[in-house]
Order: sequence, then structure tokens, then C-alpha cells
Amino acid sequence: LGEDEAAERARSLWHEEGAKAFKGEPYERAMAYYYRGVIYLLNQDMENARACFRSGLRQDSFSEEEQKRSDFISLYFLLAYCEHNLGRPDRAAQVLEIIEPALKKKIDLSKNVLIIAETGASPRKLRDGIGQNKLVYRRGKKIKTEFVQLSSATPQDFDMVESLYWQASSRGGRPVDAILEGKVKYKKGFAKAGGALSSLGVLGSLAAPAFNDGNAGAIAGGIVALGAISSLISMKVNAKADNRYWSNLPDKIHFLLMSKEDIPAGGLKISYLDKNKHALSSASIPRPERFYDVPTVLWTFIK
Repeated sequence: LGEDEAAERARSLWHEEGAKAFKGEPYERAMAYYYRGVIYLLNQDMENARACFRSGLRQDSFSEEEQKRSDFISLYFLLAYCEHNLGRPDRAAQVLEIIEPALKKKIDLSKNVLIIAETGASPRKLRDGIGQNKLVYRRGKKIKTEFVQLSSATPQDFDMVESLYWQASSRGGRPVDAILEGKVKYKKGFAKAGGALSSLGVLGSLAAPAFNDGNAGAIAGGIVALGAISSLISMKVNAKADNRYWSNLPDKIHFLLMSKEDIPAGGLKISYLDKNKHALSSASIPRPERFYDVPTVLWTFIK
């Protein structure tokens, strides 16, 4: 949570987690480095791109579930791409070892044009549980595109290398969840105490006339008041999880490697397909005016 004033408020019983500065979950922070790296690639800066992809993998390593740490395949792919094109094919091969064999055998880093296609809408964070203290993840709304294809005489399918919904939903618990769980226990404890005290006070008030004791009625009234205070405290305890999220991330990331000699003068046409591989829409990518000594990256995006 950090140590600033906003973080202190988020830890208190009376403020929700959203009182802290928004820094995102590990997958969101990893995507920030992904985009920085892609921008460097678009500007033919392999060294800084490589540094960004490595930083993105460090963010992904903060997952609570150890078996899900550092499984951001798009970042591994791009890191290997940079290593290869910086003249370090051995390092590139080591990086690719993390990628599943079925995808790895399709990767030919000698091809000098990389096309990145992003589809769909960001995974969503929703509140659940007592006091809305838990986060659950859902895929973005109204997602239709599942596949991307290069339209040509022989159509080529892009490889889907990343599902952001998988990255979001497989992260496991968060350190702040223990704080929120503690708030829920306080909330339930005060509510239970308030109910018990109120019931005891009411019974005392009813029984007081039988004992002909004026003090008994006053004591019973005090118990009722304590019960009301406990119930009020329970209502004020705020255990809500922070469900803010980076809303314009994609749902999936797709890559295609090809040779510049295979790009026609009129450019490329990309088709977006639904789950049954029926065409939904298309996008045109013009052929670059020039190709640089380092490989060229082309980028297309659809919501």
C-alpha cells in the first residue's frame, strides 16, 4: 500500500482501499512497461525497449501465486525479439525457453517485420463478498473479436500470445486482502456486539418494572445506547476493495512475424474474426516508406 497519507487512510477502518493512489495490479503495471517498450520499438530503439520489457516482467513477478509469476508471454516474446536483434541470439533462445513449445516453434526471429494486433476490451474488476471486500475479474463487455488474420492469397493467422483476462484473474490474492479481511472481522464483530447489547437492553427495560427499580431502567437504556453505538461503528467500517482498473487495455494481444519482402506495395489488410472465424471488420496497414537497419514494428488496435 505504501507509506504516504493516502495509504494510511486506506489501511484505516473508516476509508475504503480506493483512498490510496491508484497504481494498478501487477498485470496493469506490466502493461505500462509493455506500451513503453512498444513505443521504443516503433522508434527503432531496441536497448530501451529491452529494458522496458524486462521491467514489465519484474512487475509480473509480484503475483501472489508463485506458479503464475512471470508468465507474461508477450513480454518474453518481445524481450527475445530485442535480444536477437541486438546481436544476442543465445540470450534470445534462453528467453524463449519459457514459452510453450507449440508457440515457440512458430517463432522465426530472423523475420524482420513484427505486426502487433490488439483486440477486445479490458478485463473488469468487480467487488464481491461481505462488505464488498473481495475483487473478482470478468472479461470486458461486448467482445466479439477472437482471432486476427492477415488477408492475402494465402491467409496467415496471427498467434494469440496474451490474454489480459487470464493475467488479471490468475494473479491470486493481494497483500492488501489481509487488511480488508481484518476490516470485515471488525465490522462483523461490532455488528454482533451491537445486536446482542440492543437485545439485552430491551429485555432489561421490559424486566425493570417487575423489580420496581428505577436504576434498572436507566442501566437498560444505557445498554441499548451502547448497542446502537456498536451498530453504528459497524456501519461506518469501510472494507470495500479498490475496483478501479485500466479501462482501455485490450482483451488479447496477437503477434505475426513476416519478412519485409512479403509486404506488397499497397500495404497489408488485417481481418478481425469472431469465435467461428467469420470476418467482423478489417484494417489496412500501409507499407512503411522505408525499412531501417533494425526490424520494423507495425501496430494495429481494435475495440
